[in-house]
Amino acid sequence: MKKIIYITLLILLAAPAFSQNTGFGGKRVLIKTDLLNGVRSPLFSASAELLITRRFTLTGGYRITSGKYNQIYFYDEYHSQDYYYYSDYSQNKLKDKADIDSRVWSIEARLYKGGVIPAPKGFFYYGTYTNGNVDVKGNYYESLTSKINTSSSSNKDNNLYYTYEAKNIKTWGLEGGLGYQSFINKYVTLGFKLGLNYTSFNYDNNWDPKVLSGVAKTYGPNLLRLAPLDLDDTDHPVASLLRSSGDSVYKGSVGLNFYLQLGILLF
Repeated sequence: MKKIIYITLLILLAAPAFSQNTGFGGKRVLIKTDLLNGVRSPLFSASAELLITRRFTLTGGYRITSGKYNQIYFYDEYHSQDYYYYSDYSQNKLKDKADIDSRVWSIEARLYKGGVIPAPKGFFYYGTYTNGNVDVKGNYYESLTSKINTSSSSNKDNNLYYTYEAKNIKTWGLEGGLGYQSFINKYVTLGFKLGLNYTSFNYDNNWDPKVLSGVAKTYGPNLLRLAPLDLDDTDHPVASLLRSSGDSVYKGSVGLNFYLQLGILLF
């Protein structure tokens, strides 16, 4: 209900400026889809960009993605930390990747640089808020959640390797960056955007954050993950933002996102 109220207020506040804006070629609504979403595929996306003023637009969108993500558990996350000294699997990254399906809606504001030609053509700055649900099929070692004896070669096989499934994990994210959008003809647009993204994963703790920590570090950025790095970097300057308060469980990621979008100016 709060989301509906916020959107309604935003539309009402923008109405006066909207009524004075004739739009690009007399049209003010642009329907778009992703041609490329970083390195993630297959995917589906649909969004509508609405011209509010000559330089300012609002976009509402929905995106479905499906892909494989690395699973990373740092040394200090394990209960049986001696396992890392004697195991063949001494890397932070698991040998398997997790399967993740996501369904995310977004609200985006764009400020175009402006000039003789009005939005939605030209360079722009943007900010985006996302919220959605994620399904994960992943893996972890028993020593992640239980204290077991794995300190010798005779005991290391006791460290069982589990597969888990978690449904409807809650996520939200913030993103900001820049991009460019141009017209192929009077009605068809082609544009790109590149931004810095922060994603909060499993924010309601509905699923075990210890287990989901492996994919929480990698889910979010679709081009390049910047932090945490593939090492035991508990002193990383961004670590306090990505970890749960008071423990070493990671619940977020920071990285770069890239999108290539095709649009049609309708009305």
